[in-house]
Amino acid sequence: MTNIVLACCILHNFFRGVENDDSLLADVDRELMEEDMDTMSTQVREEDYREGSNIRDFTKWTDDMDFRLLIAMLEEARLGNRVDGNGTAQAYNNIVESLKQSGLISITKYNVKNRQKSLKDRWREVHDLFSGLSGFTRDESTKRFTAEPEVWDDLIKAKPYAAKWKVNPIRYYDLMEELWGVDRATGHMARTTHQTRKNISTQSLRVDLNDDVDYIPEE
Repeated sequence: MTNIVLACCILHNFFRGVENDDSLLADVDRELMEEDMDTMSTQVREEDYREGSNIRDFTKWTDDMDFRLLIAMLEEARLGNRVDGNGTAQAYNNIVESLKQSGLISITKYNVKNRQKSLKDRWREVHDLFSGLSGFTRDESTKRFTAEPEVWDDLIKAKPYAAKWKVNPIRYYDLMEELWGVDRATGHMARTTHQTRKNISTQSLRVDLNDDVDYIPEE
């Protein structure tokens, strides 16, 4: 391909220097332009192929689409199609098929996984922020967490990022809580238990060097 382009360039320069044939020069110019466009197109396709899943997902999700996705995910979870809190390959296939049957024919497994991550990250932030906090309730009409002004002020002072949740709603929180809440609680409990055991183990190895006793480590 490179040799052909070079040959065309040589001919192009030759014709310009020898004979001023406008139609012939125009044909050569057009051929060179088409070669450049084909080369650029091939390079773009090769770059897209190499990037694979790194290509940005520009799918625009609406509230209704989110609702359909969460319902489909809950159905798979209730059927037991999950591994360590994540959907199995069959679960994702079923979800995509369910969405297509509901009219979302262009949605792919890639779209589903991306949106699931986005929704889960959003839910996790809110869940971890408000779980166990007193003074907050969720208003079902506005889909926002509410509290007295001074309660909000104290929270925002301690955690400035919480300010956005004073005005931003989080829709379908109850569905996401059902979908991921148990896994989150189980994971938190597992970490807490592990840390407790670690602390107990560390404490059992402490020795007062002022004691006139022989220390025998626990087995």
